[in-house]
Amino acid sequence: MINCLDADENNSCTKITVLDAILMVNDAWNKMSQSTICNCFKHGGFIENLDGLPIQISEHEFYEDDAPLSLWSQNLNSDSLAAPEIWEEYVDIDSTLLTSEEPTDENIIQTINAKEQLESDEEEEEEVQEEPLTSAEEALKAAELLSRFIHSNIKNDNLTMAMSSVHIVLETVFTMK
Repeated sequence: MINCLDADENNSCTKITVLDAILMVNDAWNKMSQSTICNCFKHGGFIENLDGLPIQISEHEFYEDDAPLSLWSQNLNSDSLAAPEIWEEYVDIDSTLLTSEEPTDENIIQTINAKEQLESDEEEEEEVQEEPLTSAEEALKAAELLSRFIHSNIKNDNLTMAMSSVHIVLETVFTMK
């Protein structure tokens, strides 16, 4: 990642692929220790540890909520295969979870309309023309006009002096160019 940032300084940006990202995440995960994870849970308030030491989970310590997982752990440690029913139950444990949505005709139409709207908005943005920069001569004329208006219609000495200062600065800048 640092190499990519350094490459950007040289105007030769390195592209990060999905594989590169996966490898970076894998390296970061492998650097994570068990005690770091336990301490994160402790600081988050999920685990209370009165000794102040990282929690060590023994092979024989299982929680009641994880009974099926504990059976799997025992079976793996004993090198025996589980019954086919247990295996199928373990494999299909999340089969009822909703992982995707079936698109309806209405959803498809909304998606297409949103894309078309986005494209038309982008085209409108491209059509907007930027106003040309005001030249020093135009600014000087505008300052003179505003100065005349202030001097003739507004009786405020501070505003009159401020307008005079603006006019002087513009004249100085305009005559220097």
